[in-house]
Amino acid sequence: MTKQEFIQELEFVLNTEAGMLTEDTVLSSIAGWDSTGMLGVVAILDDAGITVPIVKLRNSTTVTELIKIAENAIE
Repeated sequence: MTKQEFIQELEFVLNTEAGMLTEDTVLSSIAGWDSTGMLGVVAILDDAGITVPIVKLRNSTTVTELIKIAENAIE
């Protein structure tokens, strides 16, 4: 998957408008960044073959940090 596809998947699981998220978006500013949203991110990463402790997601503050977690799956 590309970085843009990853961001689009994030927008879907975090229930945001298309094009709303950028790499600089602060996760706490997103209403969907809650336990359900984090599980959606876990599912995206799992589909890409990446296992990540939920604590690592909880400690992430920006979309860039999520991209770094997924970087092995991003082309």
